[in-house]
Amino acid sequence: MRRSREHLEAGRLQDATEDLEHAAEARPEDAGLRLALARVLFLRNDLRGARRAVDEALELDPGSGPAHELSGDLYDREGLLNKAVGEWETAAAAGGSHALAAKIDRARREMAAEEGMGRESGRHFIVLYERDVPQALVRGFFGFLDRAFDVLHDRLGEYPRGDITVILYSRDAFRDITRMPDWAGGAYDGKIRIPVGGLSDVEEAAGLPGILVHEMTHAFLHQMAPQGLPLWFNEGIATAFQGWDVAAARAWFAAHGDQAELLTTLDDVDRTLRGRGGSVTAGYAAARLAVADLEELRGFGAVRRIVAAVGEGRPFAEAFRDETRLEVGEFEERWAKGLR
Repeated sequence: MRRSREHLEAGRLQDATEDLEHAAEARPEDAGLRLALARVLFLRNDLRGARRAVDEALELDPGSGPAHELSGDLYDREGLLNKAVGEWETAAAAGGSHALAAKIDRARREMAAEEGMGRESGRHFIVLYERDVPQALVRGFFGFLDRAFDVLHDRLGEYPRGDITVILYSRDAFRDITRMPDWAGGAYDGKIRIPVGGLSDVEEAAGLPGILVHEMTHAFLHQMAPQGLPLWFNEGIATAFQGWDVAAARAWFAAHGDQAELLTTLDDVDRTLRGRGGSVTAGYAAARLAVADLEELRGFGAVRRIVAAVGEGRPFAEAFRDETRLEVGEFEERWAKGLR
């Protein structure tokens, strides 16, 4: 267990998986090992493997609160909210984590919001929408979604398995479910969530294709590397596909030098993107420029290979160094100079 924990802390998810699989085979009666394996598989987005492992853990220890909580997390990821709440309530009764109350509250709000929603299915997507969203807008969304999917698949060489759920909310419902600030144009948390209140047809939705591409990029990246990508890297790729112009981003920093001074490290960008200081626009623009600098150095193929390597369980810093022949800190100095 100690060696697998070291692998996990270092971001070596594949190595952690292999160690736990061998340990579980050697000690088939140990529910804790099954649960640890399920957690690592969940981090790797291997939902089928995680489900098998957590079910085995519960067979060995039916009263395990942590196992019931993870089982609920799996149902939540699969969109089975009723089952998720049931498992979380069982975990809470067994003395589960402090996060359980928030999970149950969020799921109940989501179920209430989705009750009575319309539902349409397409080639890769399931779209849920409030009844007052016009059908013309819903049908038009499928065209946006399919085009975005094809572009991302072509550039990234990977795609999410199974249908992607897209939920179209009123602005109030979006804010209530996601707890996102008013400036947020969308969210991805396993489902793509978009506020579309007040729109009557596709022609009025001029800004939505970019938002959809942005959130769908997060869905693709989550499939490819569910753990280990820094926020600046993730958002930098998403803003690139969304169409943020590099020259415009540089011009923005030229006009807002005070914001550039607040961003001296990539960790500063992550904090800004999380709303912990500075302008959110500055955070997204800085992330876009970081990925643009990386593309300029080694091409987009390097970006894709870094994502793939992290998805295979390698630490980001190691994958970054191998592809760029630079330490992250060296790259960071180059990027920071470009903001000023």
